[in-house]
Amino acid sequence: MVGDKLVSDIMCDLYDEYLSCRLCPKFNGLVETVGIHKESANKLVNDSSRLLVSDNVIRLLCILLKNEAKVISKSDIIYYVWPDQVVGVNSLPVLIHQARTLIKGSHCELITIRCKGYAIKMIS
Repeated sequence: MVGDKLVSDIMCDLYDEYLSCRLCPKFNGLVETVGIHKESANKLVNDSSRLLVSDNVIRLLCILLKNEAKVISKSDIIYYVWPDQVVGVNSLPVLIHQARTLIKGSHCELITIRCKGYAIKMIS
């Protein structure tokens, strides 16, 4: 639950159609607003580095960017990023670190809201 919204309300309506966030046309626009560009199907580029990224990092960025400035709970992120999977205790922190590395130096910041979840904030 995110505020008054159900998890299904924060999830992308195109995910079932494309089955991979990297194939979704919405993703390109979302990522470019942050200042990251797609170099190939699995490589994203920011001003300082080229990074191979997993679908999970892309899915995390999509859910956070789609719900910009809203806190998304850890459980909602896990449900969205790893549907129907058992997730290890370090999986989410590792994913957050990968996302932060990717967006470092971009137009946004991934913020931890202690005991609640995560949010993305645009930097002017």
